[in-house]
Amino acid sequence: RRRKRAGSAPSAAAKRARAVRSTLVETQSSGEALGLLDDFEYALDGLTARASDRLRRSSAAKLTEFVARRQGRALLQAHGKTVAALGAARLLACAAPSGDATCATASAAVVALLAQEPAIVASLELDFQDKGAAAAAAAAPATVEAPAPPARPTE
Repeated sequence: RRRKRAGSAPSAAAKRARAVRSTLVETQSSGEALGLLDDFEYALDGLTARASDRLRRSSAAKLTEFVARRQGRALLQAHGKTVAALGAARLLACAAPSGDATCATASAAVVALLAQEPAIVASLELDFQDKGAAAAAAAAPATVEAPAPPARPTE
């Protein structure tokens, strides 16, 4: 029998087993992330104008719960959904029935929680600056040179 030395390299089978475990963990993490993003999308779907007050409140609570977790904010940023979350907060604040404290509180909470992440704030600022520059360029009058008058024949 051979004794394995303490500093020897792992066997090929051990390397394969470690690679399989790593792949499984990555797959599980990816699946969990997609599941959380689905929950976010379902919460957004419940904020439509046709939704009942009860559904809207439940969706507002789920949205706030999602954004309250650091993992949720990171997923929003990684998948470009921060603008959608701000749009949902705006929708809650504007489209909710007047006097609905639940929706108003959820709206404020979503904005406050997103503002906690400096990276999210920076990316939103860049996005709005880009849109502002594009809007300014579109609104600027186009400078088109008038055609030169035709030359008059000399007689």
